[in-house]
Amino acid sequence: PVRRTLMPLCLLTSSIAILLPSATHRTPLARARAAPRAAAESVDEDLPRDLRSLAERARVAIRGAALSGVRGMLIDAAVPTLDPAVSDFDPSLLARFAVECARELHSLASLTGSGGRVLILVPGLSCAVAANQFAGEGEGEAEGGAVGADAAAADGESRFEIHSLGMAPLPSVSADPPAAVAVVGVPPSGDADDPTVQIARAWLRLVSSLAGERGAGPPSPPPLTLALNLRCGQLVELADFTDVCTLVPFSVLRRGGRGPLGRGEHPEEEQAKVLLWQLYPAPYRVLIAPPGGDGSRSPYEEVAALEERPDIARIGELVEDEVEAMRRRTASASSPASSP
Repeated sequence: PVRRTLMPLCLLTSSIAILLPSATHRTPLARARAAPRAAAESVDEDLPRDLRSLAERARVAIRGAALSGVRGMLIDAAVPTLDPAVSDFDPSLLARFAVECARELHSLASLTGSGGRVLILVPGLSCAVAANQFAGEGEGEAEGGAVGADAAAADGESRFEIHSLGMAPLPSVSADPPAAVAVVGVPPSGDADDPTVQIARAWLRLVSSLAGERGAGPPSPPPLTLALNLRCGQLVELADFTDVCTLVPFSVLRRGGRGPLGRGEHPEEEQAKVLLWQLYPAPYRVLIAPPGGDGSRSPYEEVAALEERPDIARIGELVEDEVEAMRRRTASASSPASSP
């Protein structure tokens, strides 16, 4: 028997992350899909091809959402180098991405007149050290020196206050809240009392409560809040948050049966690359590209545009026909009859 699986694929590096359950469901369910929006070249123009372009697009989405009245924002960049749940995680890359997003939060807070500091909570000391270094770039003399991993810059005019999640202080309702909060990279945890998760949830709860209290009358807006690559499960505090940037790459793998005389399974064969891509306020786009390479230069074409985020089973249903068509074309091109 042959089965196909969707597997997270790193778009910005060449590594494969975690195998997910089978996403191919041969059912009579209708497969409503939008017509391809344009040629592959025009789709590719919208896609980030490196960390810098991803950060640029995320900042545009953050700005658009905030100016539309969104106060709680979600970013899911499921790239292994940015994902604390996988072994290829690179704390310095996540730190740079988080600081770039936080710069947009600060710019928006200044635009609305709230000003003040932006609190950034990141996973681990190494990520906090890197975030402080990146935050100091271009900050002027006030932030020119190095800053400790779990201490804000001494100067009161500092735009950013950065802490590692495990050592961050709990919020105080009696203290002035920050202008914005970025909760970044909370890793998976099997312990409900994990202090990292508890601190993150406390900050999310504080911001939500302040938003509710302030919405009734005071002119100052509630703090902007960004949740970036949280991997600690579903949190009730995020129920009213809005997806502003979603980048989830997959690889479609075909697995055969056992080899001759039962000597192990046939090797996995990549049949297609799939990408779930969304930027506020656009819909979620399911894109597909031929197999090969690390995905960073693949010619993606649009399969569907959806108003709600699809789960992995729905993505499998949407791309099944296209994957089969790619398989047939590959088989035809490699058959003896097609040889000159």
